Amino acid sequence: LRILHRVFTEAQVRGMSIESAPPSQYGYRRERGVLIKTANSESEIVVREILQRHEHELTKTEQRDRQLGRGWGIPRWDFTATGKLEIQLEGCHSKRVAFRDGARATVEDKLPDLLAELEGRELRAVEKINESKRLDDLYAAEREKVLLEVRQLWLEDQRDVVLAAQVDALRRADEARALAERIEGNSTHDSAATWVSWIRLRADQLDPTVDLRIPAAEDATDEDLAPYLRRWPPARAYWWKPKSDAETA
Repeated sequence: LRILHRVFTEAQVRGMSIESAPPSQYGYRRERGVLIKTANSESEIVVREILQRHEHELTKTEQRDRQLGRGWGIPRWDFTATGKLEIQLEGCHSKRVAFRDGARATVEDKLPDLLAELEGRELRAVEKINESKRLDDLYAAEREKVLLEVRQLWLEDQRDVVLAAQVDALRRADEARALAERIEGNSTHDSAATWVSWIRLRADQLDPTVDLRIPAAEDATDEDLAPYLRRWPPARAYWWKPKSDAETA
């Protein structure tokens, strides 16, 4: 308790907070620890006694069970207390670090190293956050650049499609107007005037110059651009890495 009190006191002096560790997400935990939190990281600290492992000595009952083929529940190892302490630091994004009583130094002597490890984890967490933000910014700029190029490719193809459609529509409109003039000049049908009026109205609807449509890059939807993008740029920056200086040279 004296050791933990010293650790918690020094941690709070450094602006860290102390909380009880929650249960394991799998509902099982051999040892319940305490969380020491910094602004961007957290570590679980567990204090335990170091145990020495040695082969299990079979009792007469266990020897008889093994001879009868019922020894599946017999442990292979026994553990005995050594009287030495160990402090473990665990974290989601950090390796487990242990500080143990040794021949030259005790756990209490190593507490400055433990506190330095906690501060180092906070620094590494900040570096990771900054690096992630830097990559996100690079990714966003690269993605925007690629999307501009892809939109231009889509626009060129779309212009060809629209041009072909407008040429065909104009041809049909001109032919419809010519037909209307022929009918108007030659036909004596009672409904000729009504039919001619409808043909001219339809010709105006077909004529692309009446309500001109010019494609623009901004018209492209994500679905339109998908065939041009293929596998780049990826949907998330997590899957993307910037090119090295050698690749971009």
